[in-house]
Amino acid sequence: MPLIPSGNNYYTPLTVPRVIKYPHLEPYPSLYNEDLPYTSSINRPGLPPPNPFHRSSPARIAGLDVPCNRKPVAFQPRPLRSLALVGDSPRSSMARSPSPTPSLSSNYSIRSSTLPPRRIYPQHYDYSLDLDEDVKDDSPVVFDANLTFILGTKGKLRQNFKPIPAHLERETASNALSNKISNFLQRTDHVMDEWKRTGHKEDDSHSLRMSGSSKNHMGRSRSATNIMIKGFQYFSRASSTSRSSMARELSEENLNTDAEIDELSEMTADLAEEHSTATLAAERLDAETSERLRLEKELSETKHKNKELQQSSERMEMELLYARSDLNGICEEDEDGGEGDGVYKQRYERALKELEFTKRRLQQQHEDDLEQLVGLKKQLEKKLADAYEEVEEQRQVVGTWKRKVQKLTGEMNDLKLLLEEQSSRNNLLEKKQRKYDSEASMLHDELKKEKQHKDRLSREKEVIMAEKYAVDSNLADVRLELELKEEKLASLQREFDEITCGGKTEEEVTILRKQKIDCERRLQDQEEELDELAGQVQLLEQAKLRLEMSLESMRKEAKKESQMREEELEEARCNAQKKVKALEQQLENEHEERTILLREKHELERRLQAAADMERQDRAGDEALLQRLKRDLKRTKALLRDTQAQLERQKAETPGKNMIRQLKNQLEDLECARAIALKTKQSLEQELSEMQGLLDEAHRQKSDSEDRANAMQREKSDIQTQLEENEEELAEVLKKYKAAVQQMSVDQMTLQEQVSLVSELEVERNHLKEQLAELSTRLESAESMGGASSNLLYKRSELKVKELESKLDLEQTTRSRLEVQITRLKETVEKLQSDITSARVKEQQAQDQVRKMQRQLREIKEELNKSLAKESEVIIKKKELEKRCETLEAESSTARTDLRIALKRIEDLQSAIQGELEDSISNESESEDSYGSDESVNTFLANHKIGSPIKNEKSSIANDVRRLSSTSRSSTSSNLGKDSSYA
Repeated sequence: MPLIPSGNNYYTPLTVPRVIKYPHLEPYPSLYNEDLPYTSSINRPGLPPPNPFHRSSPARIAGLDVPCNRKPVAFQPRPLRSLALVGDSPRSSMARSPSPTPSLSSNYSIRSSTLPPRRIYPQHYDYSLDLDEDVKDDSPVVFDANLTFILGTKGKLRQNFKPIPAHLERETASNALSNKISNFLQRTDHVMDEWKRTGHKEDDSHSLRMSGSSKNHMGRSRSATNIMIKGFQYFSRASSTSRSSMARELSEENLNTDAEIDELSEMTADLAEEHSTATLAAERLDAETSERLRLEKELSETKHKNKELQQSSERMEMELLYARSDLNGICEEDEDGGEGDGVYKQRYERALKELEFTKRRLQQQHEDDLEQLVGLKKQLEKKLADAYEEVEEQRQVVGTWKRKVQKLTGEMNDLKLLLEEQSSRNNLLEKKQRKYDSEASMLHDELKKEKQHKDRLSREKEVIMAEKYAVDSNLADVRLELELKEEKLASLQREFDEITCGGKTEEEVTILRKQKIDCERRLQDQEEELDELAGQVQLLEQAKLRLEMSLESMRKEAKKESQMREEELEEARCNAQKKVKALEQQLENEHEERTILLREKHELERRLQAAADMERQDRAGDEALLQRLKRDLKRTKALLRDTQAQLERQKAETPGKNMIRQLKNQLEDLECARAIALKTKQSLEQELSEMQGLLDEAHRQKSDSEDRANAMQREKSDIQTQLEENEEELAEVLKKYKAAVQQMSVDQMTLQEQVSLVSELEVERNHLKEQLAELSTRLESAESMGGASSNLLYKRSELKVKELESKLDLEQTTRSRLEVQITRLKETVEKLQSDITSARVKEQQAQDQVRKMQRQLREIKEELNKSLAKESEVIIKKKELEKRCETLEAESSTARTDLRIALKRIEDLQSAIQGELEDSISNESESEDSYGSDESVNTFLANHKIGSPIKNEKSSIANDVRRLSSTSRSSTSSNLGKDSSYA
């Protein structure tokens, strides 16, 4: 539906009805346009039937209503026989007895039967049926939408909307309809001309007030400017933070959120205080307004009763006058029948008095009708402006709801994208969870293997300890045997010396002594070597013990580390499960939010549909109002046409000052009510703008929290990647540890080989001792046998000694080789220990970093939960504000329905008056034209009370103002509190 421009606002147009011309209304073109067929007031439904106790009688010449069952006794005014009355039926006209002589009253009636030429007001209006009206655009605003983009780049499309008011476009229905309404208002300006022509001045206070209110309506309040300033500050702050780094953005956002929380708490406290004071003030003001309205109602009732009493007193005076005249006429006819001229003279004077009285009454009624018409026109202009403002408000509300719907659709699309991203993240988390489970199972298997390996090593250790004990016992036995054999060898040597000294030469003895000394030296060297080997064996055993102890400590540490790793894995699994549950809860919350958004979308669509229906109903009501105004204009034109001839003859003007004062008071009251309604409307608009600002702020905070949550998710992913890297490093350290354990097992095997080699050397030593014993026995036998055989034995012994020396050299080389291997093994063991310590340090650092990351993740989760709680609070506040808006809309709709009911009452009364006027116009003749208008004026004033629609409308408007003021005071106080908080 197009909009009509009025100042800076747009209003819903009123459709102009079709033109139906009647032949008896040709002198007034384009004034009597009807869109409904002619129906009388009797057949019209919803109107009360006529009063059965009264009907029109001939006494209505003087403006009196005489009952039909009461007839005058003998009063028959014969000179007024040419006067005809228009009543409810043809029986209302009564014939008088003919007069023998013509009178002045008859001449007056003849002269009054011919009306002077009527004035035709200039009507410049060319109505032509626009066939293209249905084709024209009905939109309130014309948008020039442009899309700008650059070929060959990946930039986003940029939209440029240029709104153009609909009344500036010639091809829109708004422009055409605004022209029609301006023409209609120009056609009704002749009422104001007539008002000026009667001597009254035009009251420009209404137009000035309307212009001032329209100007003030477009101004911005203090709270609105504060909200805009706050929004620009937030926008500049957000733009500055977007250009900074990530850490600075997080810190500034935390500071901003703290400041906003403090400011919000202060605002809520101020709002609560202002709300409490506003409720008290509203209650007091409601009581005062109810008392004032009650007093105004009582005053209007007393005025109405006073007016009725005045009319009844005038009616009684006229009846008394008629009764006295009847009695005087009867008495004079009885006493003197020849004095007819005096009777006619008295009757003529009485008729002149009645005529003067009726002239004054008709003049006063005409002035009252003009005042009422001017007041009605001003009221209709006010109502039209108010209707335009309401329609513009509804248009603005519909536009805001449309923008909200678009914003909600965009947010819903964003939520869909976030949901898809969240689902992809959930899939990645599930994959990582499966990976963690597989790694945990692998670690459990490795732990089982380590336990088995530990058991095997403990068994091997026990076996080695038993072997060591056996080797020690064997070594002690060998030492004892060696000592015994040395003693035996010493005794044999002494015996051999004694034997050789007896029968051999000194040279041989010296040679044998030398050989013996050499053998003893060699034997001593071998013993020293054996002692050294025994010391090395002890050192190796000590090294073996140290290695076993270090191995045991390493096993314990490995066990502790495996337990800690299991605990960490269990904690990681629990954290992952908690994360999965939190993500599932977040998905459920997002699903619930999506359902809530869908419900809100449906609710908004329903409201938009209801607003469209209401707009159509308002449009239909405006059309009916326009038709009703046209009918009222026709009626007033008919009344003016009927009373115009009599007003030209009247010289003395007796305006009803009391009625003018009352109407001015009513006008002032209506203007005050209108000012109150405008204030309430402005306060509601301010509150709506503030609520919109708060809602935008809540959406901004929500977007900020979502951005922070995304940043936290990115940091979480980085931490997870770092944790994976740490786990990989830990796996490498475990591999190195396994290699070190394997190397230690190899070292243990080498130690076992060395122990076996030592045992072999001991066996060889024993074998050498046995050979030495054999040699000694052979030497003894050689000494006993003597001769050449002793030389052979000596040579053989030398050969054997050489062999033993060669074996001793071989043993020395093997000993040196084993020492080198032992040193190398020691170096490798020390290197492995250093690697193990470094791996432990790295693992400890990795664990510390993981704990730090987990702590940061927990803090991030807490901040995210806080932001979600804030978002939920903002959503709750938004819902409360929406509920409040709904209640305000419901109250406004009830006010509109009350206004429609009041207008319907006025329409019913005016349609009843219209029906009676149409009945009187259709039944009157040319001779009855002058006094028929008088009769219609009398019936109009007596039966329907033209002031009652004004009073009803005043009472309905007062009720609307009282209803709206109670809702606006709290909003104004809250606006004041918010203005103070923003200031």
